[in-house]
Amino acid sequence: MHNRHIPLMLMLSLLLTLVSLVGRDLLGRGLILGLGLVVWSALYFVERSHGSGETALTALIMLSIPLSFTDVFGYLKGGTLLCWFYLFIIFLTANYLLKGLAHNDLKLNALSVTAILVIVVAVIPLLNSPDFVDGLKQYGNIFLSLASIAVGNLLKPRLSQKDKFMLRLYFVLGSVVAAIGVLIQMTLYFLFGQVTGYMRILGSARYAFGFLFMDFSFLSLYLATGCMMAFTLTRVWPEQRLRLWGAMALLFIASVSTSARTGFAAFIVVFLGYNVLRLLRNMPRNPTRSLIILLATPLVSWAGYKLLLFFRPAGFTYDSGRSSLNSQALSIFGQNIWTGVGLGGGTYYERFGTIPHNLIFQSLAQGGLLFTVPMIGFLLALLLSCFRRDQDLFWVLGTVIVGSMFIPNIFDSRFLIAVFLVMGASL
Repeated sequence: MHNRHIPLMLMLSLLLTLVSLVGRDLLGRGLILGLGLVVWSALYFVERSHGSGETALTALIMLSIPLSFTDVFGYLKGGTLLCWFYLFIIFLTANYLLKGLAHNDLKLNALSVTAILVIVVAVIPLLNSPDFVDGLKQYGNIFLSLASIAVGNLLKPRLSQKDKFMLRLYFVLGSVVAAIGVLIQMTLYFLFGQVTGYMRILGSARYAFGFLFMDFSFLSLYLATGCMMAFTLTRVWPEQRLRLWGAMALLFIASVSTSARTGFAAFIVVFLGYNVLRLLRNMPRNPTRSLIILLATPLVSWAGYKLLLFFRPAGFTYDSGRSSLNSQALSIFGQNIWTGVGLGGGTYYERFGTIPHNLIFQSLAQGGLLFTVPMIGFLLALLLSCFRRDQDLFWVLGTVIVGSMFIPNIFDSRFLIAVFLVMGASL
């Protein structure tokens, strides 16, 4: 598979991302915006020369994930739609809706219909929110994440097998850009004392590096998901296996370097599951390979654990109050079984404190059974569809779901939109 333009795509997106990290205050808003217009236009036309306009837009979505928490001027703005990531999603969605309406061709598969039904059901906790505007912000994240399944489904008929492969590769490249950014951010701090991007020193001498994300756990899980995606590509792109393994090592190190445990834990759990299945399959035929597989997970776990201790030397096993938050969420759910207390992260914090660090407990507390049951049903259907049709995506989705059991607001993570877009286009 010849993709000679890939290094150019990587270098251009890395240039823009690193300028946003270290050069924003030096260059100013106007120059950052201008550079963004030039770089994204160049990336679009480079990819467009090798495919369609739709595939070029999906490439931009994947490559702009590292900037998804910044506005077009390079400033960290967690809730703004004026960022390249959202703009590219809007362009892609509008393009397909207009084409579909023009040709009366908006056929959706069962998975997309299920996602849309969950979007509709999510209106119930939205209307139940004490603060409709705050609830609408959270609903918007749920809407965009689930709607990307349908957008990917509309995209699917126009994609070749190579196009679908490129979607996954660009997801990996975007995560590699973020990983390089994390390591540069960390180097600038430890060697020169310069703080760039989002960085905090938390209790027990924990050095937390967020790069251009506004949540350390989101970044950690994004990098781990990119690592798992790269791992699955080693099977279908064997001639580039060494480079993909190098990307995996970079992504794993960067994920652990954020100091958030989420990505590390999610990757190890899923990697263990994958290797156990491989071990059972290979043991009778190839005992040597089985031994290598058996040793892989503990070695990776030990290396990640040792590195993580450097960034958070104390409190590695401390649950950061997650158990009490989940217990509180169950108590809240018990008093509001059907509809929960409504959407809105800010409102929940004002009434009850920190949001539960678990997708299911958070959903029960905020959306009750009327939202949680359909949501879990959709995720199980998506997992089952991946397992039957594309097991590579099963492990990628598994990494995200395991990670969502340790953090709040997974629908606000941005990269979930891209993961669902890939799945909608593939299943």
